[in-house]
Amino acid sequence: MKVSHWFTFLVALSVVYQAAAQSDIPIGTWRTHFSYTDVARVAYLEDERKVYAATANALFYFDEEDNSINKLSKIDGLSDAGITSMTTNAAGTQVAIGYESGIIDFLDGNALFSFRDLAVAAQLEDRRIFDIEFHQSSIYIATSVGVVVLSDTDKEIRESYVEIGPNAATQPIADIALSADSIYLATPIGLLVAPLGQALNLQDFNNWSLKTPAIASANILQVKWLDNELWVTTGSALLSCRNGVWRDLTPLLTGGPYTTIRLSNTQRLVLAGDQSNTAVFNDGLVLQHTSAASIADAVTTSSGLYLSSKGSGLLRVHQGDAASILPQGPHTDRLIRLTYGAGRMYGISVYSDFLKRPLIEDRRYAIFEDNQWTTGQLAGISAPSSVSTGSQTFWGAYGQGVYNATQELLIDDQSAGSTLLPSPDGAFGPLITDVHHDSEGRLWVANYDADPSLHQLDDNGNGLSISLSAGTSARFPEQILSSGRTGAVWVRIAPDRGGGAYVYSSASQDVRYVTATTSGLPSTLIHDLAIDKNDEVWVATSRGVAFFQSSQSPFIPDFSDAIVPVFDGALLLKDVFCSAIAVDGGNRKWIGTPLGLWLFSENGDELIHHFTTTNSPLPSNQIEDIAIHPVSGEVFVVTDKGAASYRSDATDAGSTFSNVRVFPNPVTPGYQGTIGISGLASDVNVKITDISGRLVSEFFANGGTASWDGLDLYGQRVATGVYLIFSSDPLGEDTLVGKFAVVR
Repeated sequence: MKVSHWFTFLVALSVVYQAAAQSDIPIGTWRTHFSYTDVARVAYLEDERKVYAATANALFYFDEEDNSINKLSKIDGLSDAGITSMTTNAAGTQVAIGYESGIIDFLDGNALFSFRDLAVAAQLEDRRIFDIEFHQSSIYIATSVGVVVLSDTDKEIRESYVEIGPNAATQPIADIALSADSIYLATPIGLLVAPLGQALNLQDFNNWSLKTPAIASANILQVKWLDNELWVTTGSALLSCRNGVWRDLTPLLTGGPYTTIRLSNTQRLVLAGDQSNTAVFNDGLVLQHTSAASIADAVTTSSGLYLSSKGSGLLRVHQGDAASILPQGPHTDRLIRLTYGAGRMYGISVYSDFLKRPLIEDRRYAIFEDNQWTTGQLAGISAPSSVSTGSQTFWGAYGQGVYNATQELLIDDQSAGSTLLPSPDGAFGPLITDVHHDSEGRLWVANYDADPSLHQLDDNGNGLSISLSAGTSARFPEQILSSGRTGAVWVRIAPDRGGGAYVYSSASQDVRYVTATTSGLPSTLIHDLAIDKNDEVWVATSRGVAFFQSSQSPFIPDFSDAIVPVFDGALLLKDVFCSAIAVDGGNRKWIGTPLGLWLFSENGDELIHHFTTTNSPLPSNQIEDIAIHPVSGEVFVVTDKGAASYRSDATDAGSTFSNVRVFPNPVTPGYQGTIGISGLASDVNVKITDISGRLVSEFFANGGTASWDGLDLYGQRVATGVYLIFSSDPLGEDTLVGKFAVVR
């Protein structure tokens, strides 16, 4: 059965060479937050004058007609993230995008066709699309087990060539080239070659021959055909073959030995270099451009040369000058932590290697503020691991200590009054994994692989250390949370170092250790903690979730075990790896798992949403972290393939109304989405009336925000007019808090 889909393709315009401006998104909608700095593939649609640039997880194009940058994602109709190949047909009217999942999108103008047969093929363990080539009326697809051939007109499978290696062995196909009468396949054992246009069964391995250039490695990475000449790369050599004669062209390249071939219209482009420098040559091996960056792909147009770039997005080379074309976004898709503070969402990237040594190469962090991503960098500070905003802003600098960004002061183990400790081997300064301000403004610091590992510092770095335990696990804290109600401090221990959590009472200075054995948790391997509006401590473990009724629960003499919520007659997410948990303004619980993103009610007994890659723009079901913007209610979700966010209908609120706002206002003709009302007092009853006072609808807020579907009490869409918003004040009396207009 053919599995495919048609979409109408929608795009949003931005300004070239500048970060694209964004605005608030409506309640119940998504947006993506990809990094566009590392472009891997470039393609050109000549009839539309559009240059497409693909990163590992995202896609954008530069329109040469109006000099605009246009982001494309699953929101616009793309099928997936994880792009592995991209090419255009010979006419320059269609671009094909292949994914890790085996899906292929064919974009033709504003229409997009999704081919999904390979994504559901049971015989494919590795479904990556390695190459796509248009040839005459067919499309040839390189996969891990052979070649699949589609009809270009209806995208139906015509045939497939598998088990075509010597003795019917299966061979992964890295690249495909086609001449008028032959097909060439790049494989680890050499070139597999077969004739085209003859009455031969190419599913029979006997009709394929293996050709290996004697002058180079048999492992062929790329193969291209143009003007009766075959070009081949092995990763260390560039070869060409004309009339059966092979030539080693590598000595002619001055840019380096590692080569990539790209075809741009009727011209070959040869890229030679390493991870930090690349030279671009034309098909005559004449130098066209040099770049102090890793270049993996290139195309030429009438407007110039376009290069993929690792670090600078899409590079446009025109009259000798190179300019970066880069949509706004975080600096990397490898974010591991998001933290809200002082109106900003901070994105932290990977800061240590698998041996827990600091990664000092990248000192950047991402900031989302006013609907715009920017990149920050701390002078002299590498490997930022965490951030906390109080009266002053502090950063954890893994391997260096704690950085007071307000005073531009680094606090390490040598600072006067500091209690921080360096790494045990003395190779690095303090390994700081978290910094956290409590409700009293005190700064708590997690000092990894140290004893004591918990510290409290003032703004100048003077502090005290707190010994959690003589046990080894206490040396490895990863997360700190504190209760604004009781002052209890919860310290999560790294799961690969024993797990569990230590709880410190500021009042009594007692310490308790909670694990599956001592406290009834589903597992001792804790991956995230959250304290909700009722002072309950929710725990995400490798085998489900549980909560403690109070942050002080472990200190109560008759302390009972953690409570595991019951949902749909079973323990909530029983035996499911839970990687992240966050609490929104309505006290609801957002939980991240390898099965996607879940939203449960306050007590975990009602499922409100379950978002996956199938029903949302999430780039992956593997959720790494969740953070919520308390004012907008936007839920930011980090996955292993980049970040996305969902505008929920819950925000933090106080006991009174504050700047009540309706969005959109007015509600324009054709708008079918949710109408949001923010700035409400916490969890109040909301009534909508018409201008004459007739009740139209009634509902409750989630925290400080309420959402309305625009329907009246009878399920009918309301008519054009002005509508009033009433809500209960602290005395329980209805008060007019806002008004808005509807235009039909």
